Amino acid sequence: MELQVTTMVQKKYAAPLPLDGLSFRIAILSPGSLDDNLHMTLEVRSLEDSDLDYEAISYCWSQGIGDTIEDTWDFEVKCDEGTINVPRNLGRALRRLRYRDRQRRLWMDSICIDQQNVEEKNCQVARMGRIFATATRVVVWLGEQDENTASAYGTIRILAKAGSILAEQDEATIRHGLLTKQVCEVAGLWRVTRKEIQVMADLLQRAWFERAWVYQESVLARETVVKTGSFEIAGSTIASMVDCRNQHGLSYIASKPENLPALDRAYNMFLPLKERPKFGSDFWHGLFSVLRARRGAKTSDPRDVIYSLLAAAAGEKTSLIIPDYNRSWQHLYIWVAKRIIEETHFLDILGELTAVPTSFIGASHSLPSWVPDWRLPLDGELKFNIVLNIEAGPESRLFWSTGLSEVSLIESEDLSPTKLKLHGIHVDCVESTQPSGDLAEWTEFNQFLTQKIYWPTKEPMPLARIKMLSLDESRWDLDRPNYVPNGAVYCVNDYEKYLSGEKEEIDLRIMSEMTRIRRKVLLTSRGFFGVAPQSAEIGDQLYLLPGAQFPILLRRYPQEEVEYEFIGECHIHGLMNGQGMTKDGQRVDAPCDIISVNEALFLRVHGEEVHPVLEEVVIG
Repeated sequence: MELQVTTMVQKKYAAPLPLDGLSFRIAILSPGSLDDNLHMTLEVRSLEDSDLDYEAISYCWSQGIGDTIEDTWDFEVKCDEGTINVPRNLGRALRRLRYRDRQRRLWMDSICIDQQNVEEKNCQVARMGRIFATATRVVVWLGEQDENTASAYGTIRILAKAGSILAEQDEATIRHGLLTKQVCEVAGLWRVTRKEIQVMADLLQRAWFERAWVYQESVLARETVVKTGSFEIAGSTIASMVDCRNQHGLSYIASKPENLPALDRAYNMFLPLKERPKFGSDFWHGLFSVLRARRGAKTSDPRDVIYSLLAAAAGEKTSLIIPDYNRSWQHLYIWVAKRIIEETHFLDILGELTAVPTSFIGASHSLPSWVPDWRLPLDGELKFNIVLNIEAGPESRLFWSTGLSEVSLIESEDLSPTKLKLHGIHVDCVESTQPSGDLAEWTEFNQFLTQKIYWPTKEPMPLARIKMLSLDESRWDLDRPNYVPNGAVYCVNDYEKYLSGEKEEIDLRIMSEMTRIRRKVLLTSRGFFGVAPQSAEIGDQLYLLPGAQFPILLRRYPQEEVEYEFIGECHIHGLMNGQGMTKDGQRVDAPCDIISVNEALFLRVHGEEVHPVLEEVVIG
């Protein structure tokens, strides 16, 4: 669905729709052959009518095989109200969908909504999810067919069939067969070629999959059929195909880096929300999950990145956000970010801020530093917590730097909506950061490594070093001399072997990868080390913010005494599993304190002897 129109011819409707939240128009498409002119009539119905029988069309302006994302409304449709123009790609779809011998009842946004009537548009957008969920089925139009369409549809069907066959077989037999055969051959079917797999992946990368509105249009549908030219296939068959690949693997699919994300995205598009855990259980958790899954989706209006997901977040309940196209997109993004923090009680949303691909860095200067720009795509490699599926939430965390604490927001009447004011614990200050050259040139780091023990964890320094680099926060067992770090970055097979000669080579490999994904090592003035965003600088302040799963780097704004800029999440070795919080891991009054005993600095878990006070932190 697209709502922002720049070159649309004014449509004259018989009357505006009642703003009752139930009334909507259905287009009745007259029969005809493929090349005949299009003719339709419009009928006003209620979503509560018991005899509704219509199909909804999910499409985008470009068909995705050479067309650009265009806003050209130059395809003529004859209607009772006169001749109207529709997007070119919709015109192609209507010609393909038209029956030869009978009418077809359809719903499509560009005709059934008066998009120049803001009040009507606001009301209809709020009911989009219900319109698609009420339709007998949703027709997904990917565009016209090309020379590879038949092959792509055939490959999807055979892989889905292979998955169905293997679901009835013994797992051990399947695993043995996959050692020498492709999944289709194990199922007793013919082998699919590299070219067939690639043209299938290409089909799943057409423009429709990138658009914002199509997500809720497909996942809320009773049934979906995916149409490309004259070819049709059930959306459930595409989901079964991807499920087969996820269960049993698929040769050649990773030959291009964009192929696997395309399959995962298609699975999310055609797996009905009702089949997913926690469907519709909590609106704000749901909205955050789908925003993460669909950020960067294309739309001509940045407000629609959020508005297009409201029905999916709400499930069968009523959305807690009412679309308002009189509100600026910046105000909407700020308000939604604040509500997600307030309602989920966590600061997981901060993890979205440093996961923007390199080419988009600096693209958004219109938002506060703590508010994600959902217009920009996600690069999963840049996230410490890489669980990105739609069910992900606080329970999927890899780390718990502030235990089970919840965010502690501070409300005040004089606080600007662009500011985030909350309680936090100041831990330390960045003293040194990894230079762009070799680690051997980093004098402060090499001097730090001469210490025998890393004081925050009391581990031998070489062990602490490799655990820090591999993001490993598991407890060290003195009875395991051949300890194998098992962190998020797998890199060492044998700790003893690492100590005996592989250390520099492994470290160099890790640091090279770290540079690629825009991270670097830092040292703090009190003796912590860890991994931080590449933008970290000397003088940045390290905080523990209740409700955050990572320590947070903040940078004081010039000429500001209390206001900070959010820099990013950090992995600080020894501070990732709630060591700085109360012993019981509950809501914090005074999470931690760093004190001096015999001139040795160390982190002390909050207890009877120490009663520090939470600071008020303002992030702009």
